[in-house]
Amino acid sequence: MKKRNNIIFWPPRLFAIFFILLVGLLSMDVFGVGYSLWETLIAFLMHNIPTFLLAGVLFISWRWEMIGGVLWVLAGLSFYLFIARGTHMEGAIIVSGTPVTIGLLFIVQYFLEKNRK
Repeated sequence: MKKRNNIIFWPPRLFAIFFILLVGLLSMDVFGVGYSLWETLIAFLMHNIPTFLLAGVLFISWRWEMIGGVLWVLAGLSFYLFIARGTHMEGAIIVSGTPVTIGLLFIVQYFLEKNRK
């Protein structure tokens, strides 16, 4: 069994979990708006599509760091494209910069682990 460096292993995974929880928390804005039960459930599921996609990316990243890192960077770029249409460029950079940073951490971890072998 190979030994891994926990300092390199855990930060991108924990940051990804926290970011996914944040995106999921932001989808709670559909409650209390006055929709019917079915409209609320459909809106909640639609608002959670990014959460489900990011959870899938984390699942891939956990095993294959390089592929996951690239997917996180692509997720950040797509977040930027969707959010940057408005006038809040600072918010778009912050929200899209987080998955890009997570992706870069996964990529760095891949290369550091590869060089350790």
